[in-house]
Amino acid sequence: MCAQCRLPNEVGENELLQLLHSFHFMASEIRSYQERLKKRYEFEERLLAACPDGIVANDATGRVILFNSGAERLLGYKVSEALFRLNVRDFYAKGETAVTKKALLSDDYGGPGVLADYNTTVRTKDGRMLPIRLSATLLPEQGDAYSIVGFFHDLSELKAHMDALMQTNEDLNAANRQLERLNRYYLEMLSFVTHELKSPIANGYMSANALRQEIFGPLSEDKKKMLEAICANLNQSMEMIRHYLDLSRIEKDELPVRPRKTPLVQEIMTPVLSALEPSMQEKGLRVEVNVPQGLAWILDPELFRGVMTNLLSNAVKYGELQGRALVDAAVTTTGWLRLKVWNSGPGLSEEELGRLFRKFQRLPSARRSATRGTGLGLFITKTVVERYGGRIWAESGPGKGVTFIVEVPPGLEDHAKSLSEGEGE
Repeated sequence: MCAQCRLPNEVGENELLQLLHSFHFMASEIRSYQERLKKRYEFEERLLAACPDGIVANDATGRVILFNSGAERLLGYKVSEALFRLNVRDFYAKGETAVTKKALLSDDYGGPGVLADYNTTVRTKDGRMLPIRLSATLLPEQGDAYSIVGFFHDLSELKAHMDALMQTNEDLNAANRQLERLNRYYLEMLSFVTHELKSPIANGYMSANALRQEIFGPLSEDKKKMLEAICANLNQSMEMIRHYLDLSRIEKDELPVRPRKTPLVQEIMTPVLSALEPSMQEKGLRVEVNVPQGLAWILDPELFRGVMTNLLSNAVKYGELQGRALVDAAVTTTGWLRLKVWNSGPGLSEEELGRLFRKFQRLPSARRSATRGTGLGLFITKTVVERYGGRIWAESGPGKGVTFIVEVPPGLEDHAKSLSEGEGE
């Protein structure tokens, strides 16, 4: 550096001039350094002022040595009131500074000397207690001296939102409890009414059917037609009652499950087809059954008679006149029982397939039918199948009819028994 200096060439060997020029150079460097310090200080001042959080620093005695405008807004003190006049203990509840310092020196919040995301409260100038999230660090100085700088993030707005959310949640819970009570009353009334209606409607159907069969004497054609209509309406009413009773049991989790080894042909297919024979003949539906005679499975025969009744009733109600139906049962390569019920007809769209198993769902084609329904049959069927760990879905296409497929896993006797423990009729 000295070899490159211009000073010897400008002042020659005069030491006094050299010293004078050196002093001028030092003064210039000092002014430049002071200017840089001033700019840096002003930048740091603007940075502290712009910070929305409160920044407070204190020395080892707790005296406040830094207090930014964010701390002014948060705590209510002016900088002139706080700086070198207040102690950090003035901002906390009694004993809280000792607890906070202990946390700062522990390993629990970022390690000794670091406090990250520590929730506490501070006292404002007017005595209010504000929730804050405190982050702080210990700054060692010469000897045993140190200072602590803390960042105070106001949580009062967040706390207000949380309080409002908790109140809303409590209101929702209260409303849900009220809805549960109303739903329980509704289910109990539904169960009572449908149970009370079941016997008289069944008796009425038996009496009307006896008249229709001319047990008590011949009938004119007009009377036969009237009795056919009466029997059809009573039969639909009995089906609706059965659905509502099953819905009540499902909603109250009281659907009884009695699993045992069940021959499919003898205990499910034959009784279901026999019960539906009059309506199938009236519709002109030809049914083909492809179920091995010796095939048996761990099932509740009553519940699965309901499953097959619902699926075949759909084929009768919504299939085409003089149509066909196919019932198939087999064991898959994975060891599951697969039941398939297909009926001929125009088929369903993708959108309709997605709505089939919803509660109280009736498709437009079903609503156009003269046959009444509850929209519960497939929902109940799906619930029963899924209680056995099985699955059900439907497949269809334009002009291909509708196929319902039920798959039930093996070895569910113990699981099915556990479903029925403690359940009533």
